[in-house]
Amino acid sequence: MANFDLPNIALLTKGVKKIFGELQNKPDRDYLAIATEVKTKSHTVDYAWLKTVPSMSAWLGARNINKLGDNTYPIVKQDWEATIQVMRDDFLFDNLGIVKPKVQQLHHSVIKHYNSLIYSLITTNGVCFDGAPFFGPHTVGTGVGAPVYNNMGVAKLTEVALFDVISFMQSIKDEQGEPLGINPSMLLIAPNLLRTAKQIIGARTLAASDNIAFNLLDVKVIPNMPANSWVVLDTTQPLKPFILQITKEGKIEEDRTHMFSDRYVLYGIDTMDNAGYGFWQMAHYSNGTV
Repeated sequence: MANFDLPNIALLTKGVKKIFGELQNKPDRDYLAIATEVKTKSHTVDYAWLKTVPSMSAWLGARNINKLGDNTYPIVKQDWEATIQVMRDDFLFDNLGIVKPKVQQLHHSVIKHYNSLIYSLITTNGVCFDGAPFFGPHTVGTGVGAPVYNNMGVAKLTEVALFDVISFMQSIKDEQGEPLGINPSMLLIAPNLLRTAKQIIGARTLAASDNIAFNLLDVKVIPNMPANSWVVLDTTQPLKPFILQITKEGKIEEDRTHMFSDRYVLYGIDTMDNAGYGFWQMAHYSNGTV
């Protein structure tokens, strides 16, 4: 039976890898709307440089060098895996049609994993490059009188609150007192706010008048966000508000160890990746309680 199995395994494996490769090229990576993909060959990448990205200034004399200082902001890779089982009969009868949905689900698990990594950053509100929680008070510069910006609020989602947040984000300045040019472009909402968001942004008219907020921002529902919470993002910059760091992408691998004793072959993928925060200036969170 082994000699009969081997060609069939090789043939089905070739089909499995082809299906997975085709899926890899499909533009269904939902997280890319709000996160930048950074591919690296390193175990750890330090993003402390985010704190020192300067604005252009007049070159009068020596260059004005922004030094990193002692702060670090590392994103360390983590290991992940997913595995499916294919029974011997699927090889004997060349049953790729039965195996295909399993392969599709395997690929979907990778994309779901990436989405989960990015979306969880919103709810966990971890520390970002300046050592403070991503959503909350941030001091720009040093010394007495350095401005403090708080990108966490409590307002419910209304048209007035939305414009207030946009105005606040556009007013944020760098250490030299220059506007950063933040361009709010996306509204993330909890599932229960979809109707409210559509009324504010999706309607051409409100109360028989032109709606000035019509199509103001793109709207995206984030399933794990707490009820009534909403986030405004600037996703127009080269670096988006969140970072997905990929050290090793998923690739199909085969294990025939169990074919002789248990009549099945394993197909699995493993990835090395993690997620972190970009510029806090490009995001504002509101829990919608007031």
